[in-house]
Amino acid sequence: VLYRLRGSKLSRGTARSAIGALGSASLSPSRIVVEGPEGPLSAVEVPWGERVTVPLHVPGAHVRSGIVAPDAFTRAAAIAAPLAVVANPLTRAATPLLNKLVDRMKEGPDEESRGKAESLVVAEARHGSRSARVAVDCRDVYGLTARLLVEASQQIGGTGAQATAEALSPRAFLDAVSGSDHNGELSWQVL
Repeated sequence: VLYRLRGSKLSRGTARSAIGALGSASLSPSRIVVEGPEGPLSAVEVPWGERVTVPLHVPGAHVRSGIVAPDAFTRAAAIAAPLAVVANPLTRAATPLLNKLVDRMKEGPDEESRGKAESLVVAEARHGSRSARVAVDCRDVYGLTARLLVEASQQIGGTGAQATAEALSPRAFLDAVSGSDHNGELSWQVL
């Protein structure tokens, strides 16, 4: 699962989540390349939530997630991966300082900044020789949050604790939240 962000400014909550993920994980920044809607996307592996949630409902799944970056950066990060043994304890030690810096941030980006922010998520699943890819493209992910949550609450099924993909039909959910309004824009496609 790759995430490409353009023009995005972090909210305080997103920054806290990123610090928590980086501070609690053992990083070994490998390079991931996945074919996107306009060609190959090169990313640096990061420990996002899919690593935990997907194997809960797809036993044996090996999940990798990454942030898209310039190709030269992702290649350099992969070469520097052996230094992660030193960097991981430093990252954990820096977590309290980073959290203090986050406390000084504005709560979130203003409406104009949010409207300029674009995100692309490309997910690829493989099993043996079979594979499938999907791309979700959106503008103003913070503005879309309400639309996503309300629609999810209307479609949710099943009982007990579930991952999103277990509780919702992906196609029906993505179709329902697609479109454009004053809160943002979302489209998706099977690649």
